[in-house]
Amino acid sequence: MDYRFTNVLGAPYRGGNLVLVGKDLLSPVGNRVTKVDLLSGKAHTLALESTKRLRTLAVSPAKDALVAIAEDGKAMLFNLPRNKVLHHFSFKHAVRSAKFSADGKFLAVATGRLLQIWNMPFEGKSFAPFKLVRTFGGATSEVLCLNWNKDGTEIVQGSEDSVARVFSLSPQVGMDGKFQATSLTSHRDSVVGAFFCKGEEHICSIARDAVAFLWVRKGLITKVTSTGKTMQMGWTLLKKHILHKTGSKVGCCDFSADKQLLVSGFTNGVFELLRVPDQKSEDFESLCTLSISREAVSSATFGSNGEWIALGSEMLGQLLVWEWRSESYVYRQQGHSYDIASCAFSPGGDLIVTGADDSRVKVWNSQTGNCVVTFMDHTMPITAVAFLPGSRAIVAASLDGTVRAFDLVRYRNFRVFTSPQPVQFTSLAVHPSSEVVCAGTADDFQIYVWSVKSGRLLEVLAGHEGPVSGMQFSISNSLLASTSWDKTLRIWDVFEGKGRTEPMAHSHDVLALSYRPDGKQIATSTLGGQIYFWKPLDGILEGTIAGRRDIEGDQMVGDAGPVSNKLASRHFVSLCYSADGSLLLAAGSGKYTCMYDVEERVLLRRFKVMGSISPQAASGVSQMAELRLARDGAGLREDGTGRQEMDFDLPGASGTGGVDGWKSKQSSARVRCVELSPSGSMWIAGSSEGLLVYSVGEDIMFDPSDLEEATTPDAALRAMNQKKYSLALSIALRLSNQAMIEEVILQVPPAAVQGIFVNFPRHNLGKMVEALSKMLKNTPHIEHLLLWTKACCSQHAMVLCEQSSQIGIRPQLRALQRLIQNLHADLKESTESNLYTMQYVGLSPVAS
Repeated sequence: MDYRFTNVLGAPYRGGNLVLVGKDLLSPVGNRVTKVDLLSGKAHTLALESTKRLRTLAVSPAKDALVAIAEDGKAMLFNLPRNKVLHHFSFKHAVRSAKFSADGKFLAVATGRLLQIWNMPFEGKSFAPFKLVRTFGGATSEVLCLNWNKDGTEIVQGSEDSVARVFSLSPQVGMDGKFQATSLTSHRDSVVGAFFCKGEEHICSIARDAVAFLWVRKGLITKVTSTGKTMQMGWTLLKKHILHKTGSKVGCCDFSADKQLLVSGFTNGVFELLRVPDQKSEDFESLCTLSISREAVSSATFGSNGEWIALGSEMLGQLLVWEWRSESYVYRQQGHSYDIASCAFSPGGDLIVTGADDSRVKVWNSQTGNCVVTFMDHTMPITAVAFLPGSRAIVAASLDGTVRAFDLVRYRNFRVFTSPQPVQFTSLAVHPSSEVVCAGTADDFQIYVWSVKSGRLLEVLAGHEGPVSGMQFSISNSLLASTSWDKTLRIWDVFEGKGRTEPMAHSHDVLALSYRPDGKQIATSTLGGQIYFWKPLDGILEGTIAGRRDIEGDQMVGDAGPVSNKLASRHFVSLCYSADGSLLLAAGSGKYTCMYDVEERVLLRRFKVMGSISPQAASGVSQMAELRLARDGAGLREDGTGRQEMDFDLPGASGTGGVDGWKSKQSSARVRCVELSPSGSMWIAGSSEGLLVYSVGEDIMFDPSDLEEATTPDAALRAMNQKKYSLALSIALRLSNQAMIEEVILQVPPAAVQGIFVNFPRHNLGKMVEALSKMLKNTPHIEHLLLWTKACCSQHAMVLCEQSSQIGIRPQLRALQRLIQNLHADLKESTESNLYTMQYVGLSPVAS
């Protein structure tokens, strides 16, 4: 199937500047950009990707062009309405700030100690869309911020040398003089914000030490020097104000010229909103002060009308939009602070649960991408999560020695499962009936079995000689399969408390497993990079796949070390079958997630899941050396937001090949979990960058009856004889022939029913529901038809909910529901009437 990357969940913000564009919010997430519709709350990822983290975003005044700049200075020009990348460009150095002029003709960029003005491309083809117009110098340290005036003729910048400078794009020159930039020198710390106020006769500058200055224009001043006459704009200090008198540093700020409002974010997680005066008699007016987190506020920006304020915290992955008049949140999301360790779909596919190393369990809406609820009851990293089938509840296992069950109706922890001795749980499995929960440990290598209803420990399964790495129940026969680092796969009968077969041995430690939906095959992955396929009841090995080279791929230019050394550390840590059991997804420590054909044991497709390149990672410094430096407190420096980072600058180190004299290296890609949705239209991968979502778009879904073969009853019969059940059913639904539809439904084997609805066309769901309703009225094949109904409703629950508002399908759904209720009532009545008879027969003595 043709899956495409569509979204990133679990990471709404990862640093950089936020941009509010009308009702949309643009947020950099690693090497991608997420767009959030603040009215509907839906979020999706734009179709652009950089090799390194994106740090700077700039949107044109017409709201049709986006310039996204990575931390190494490489930029992309992106068309927002068409969702297409138009051009790639490099500014050669890191860019701290970028802003469009009011008319959208120019782009000002702060790179290093320079301020560059670039001419933006217009309609038409061009070999070099970006053209450098002018370069301004004068700063002795890095330029941190810049802003245009309304007519696009002047620019004010702030730099680390505690000076704000004003430049003119078209200076007024005297007879024999030249224009010189005006320096505003009164700050004692780095200038993190400088803005033109209303009327453009005032400038407001903010320093990192939380001091704001208000400057007023005096006019042109002529100076006579040894080189001749020069003219510069005169500015004088009008007012001084201290922001948020708590000793915290200012990490970010923004100004709304229409509302005369200034917002500043501090390193203690507080932001303050002030009204800036435009007269000497007035003073700064504090409108509100709010604490949003315990970590530094990394980005703050106003909307175009000045009513909304977008705030982000890089350390917590927190993103929120605040409406200051009503003092309420328009949008609020917070992702996982650390890597996602486990993920799972709900039976209907509308919800996704994730557990991460930050000890939090989050539930996400798979359609909007928003977090529904966060549970923080665990105290140590989460290792496994799962939904309880047939109920609105989830369970999570953690290294804190507990397995907790959470209610998604009342949003509470209603059950805690513990062991007699303190252990660390590493794996989890839930019985299909939701009666028992099993968890494997890393300490005593045992499997604990609890009752969900009572929370009582029922059984302890012993046999493994290493940490239990994975577990899963079979849907068909309710047997439990478990893998361990002792290089074995074991099958257990939980209710009898013993193993069903001999341990199935592997050549390396077993890391993960997955049961095929029909229960007739188990796939396991090992530390050696291999995938084994077993018959669980017979213990027979059906085949293997050597996947080390598949997950790693080819060696890239600049990769250190031989290929054999890199392949030795590559293996799969998560496996997942498709609904029909024909495909297997495998993900792990390499840069690719692989999709295999189970029957042929061949690689069908690889999805690149690659970490962004970080210039802060030093290739010559070992991890132990970093830990020693951090322990001793040496080599630490502040990054401007109050946080401390490692300083690996060496005296005399040359700046070739990287930032601060160090070569850049690529952070290792890591996917710890992968899961397919029940409908097969989506799969997710939990990575260090968040939860990556790949889905099949509606434009890719096709109707098999649209192929070249004629749509006739004979064609449906031929497809049936060739076991092309999906094609036969589509032809019968296209012909609207109830007799043909019934014949196809009854001849499809039960094992193939689930796979038919994996790629089922949405427009045929109404006809399918109607056909099932007609057959259930008078048929002896009740179990077979209920199997069809369950497969249809479980895999397309969200689509049926959306279409239920349509008048055409609503009566069909109600009729199907009524028929199932009547069948249930008849079955219940027959069972209760024969209950005492069966008991009597069972108690009667057998005649000799």
